[in-house]
Amino acid sequence: ALGGTTPLGEVSVTGGTMVLRSSVATENAAVTMTGAVVLDNTAGVSISSGTGKLLFAGTVDGSTAAQDPLAVTSDAVVFTGNVGYSAALGAVTLTCNTAAVNALFYTGTGCALTVNNTGLLSIADTTVAADVATFDVVAPGGFSQTVATGSAELHGVIGTENTALSF
Repeated sequence: ALGGTTPLGEVSVTGGTMVLRSSVATENAAVTMTGAVVLDNTAGVSISSGTGKLLFAGTVDGSTAAQDPLAVTSDAVVFTGNVGYSAALGAVTLTCNTAAVNALFYTGTGCALTVNNTGLLSIADTTVAADVATFDVVAPGGFSQTVATGSAELHGVIGTENTALSF
């Protein structure tokens, strides 16, 4: 794990494709990934930045559809590139103050998207060629948002596959 024994300071990875096979942890510092990210660990990848911000500015995909889970703990999580579009992610859990999904977001068959937030969850309406099904977030295993004091701002459409959608 990167920063597993001793959490790192700020982490910034730019360009190319980054394959994540283990966890990343910082000591309340930002994590920024501007290139494509591929998750490659069926046991799951966790990213923890404490009070730091986590920015995925490129695409995020699994190595095999519905097989690579992601768990994030951060003050703010922002996705600006498509997530799971080329290879859907496994189950995804976001534990944060705020979360912004500004692109298409897909989990695989039977895989849920769970958001535990205390601030604002924002899901944008994407109007790109890849938005063929008119859904902006697709979570066949269900979608749930658990909030202590947070709220949601939904401009996009969330789709599940005969599973729960809860706020």
